[in-house]
Amino acid sequence: MSSATLISTALSHGIFKSDWYFFSYKDRKYPTGTRTNRATLTGFWKATGRDKAVRDSKHGGGLIGMRKTLVFYTGRAPNGRKTDWIMHEYRLETDENAAPQARPSRHMSLTSHSKHRCVHVHALHSS
Repeated sequence: MSSATLISTALSHGIFKSDWYFFSYKDRKYPTGTRTNRATLTGFWKATGRDKAVRDSKHGGGLIGMRKTLVFYTGRAPNGRKTDWIMHEYRLETDENAAPQARPSRHMSLTSHSKHRCVHVHALHSS
């Protein structure tokens, strides 16, 4: 189950928490594509702004990964209604998509060959 669907399903069943932390696989929009499916039964998650770098402050400031911020909208795009739900999606940066000067440090073990990449998700209700 994708992170977008997990939160949407929990809320529709009356399970309300202001903070969620979990790991999830990114759901592909198309089987052979790279675009992520962010639609749920009740709405969709929309990315906002640019991805932000997550750096290792204790070991020289090397790039560890990236953080994407998303906002939940009810309904269907492009006519959805913005909600107070925000999701921060953290992903490790792999050698194949990192800039040459920003590769992860050698002490990190990454599995970049996986078709479905795992992400760490922090979803929160901003009221």
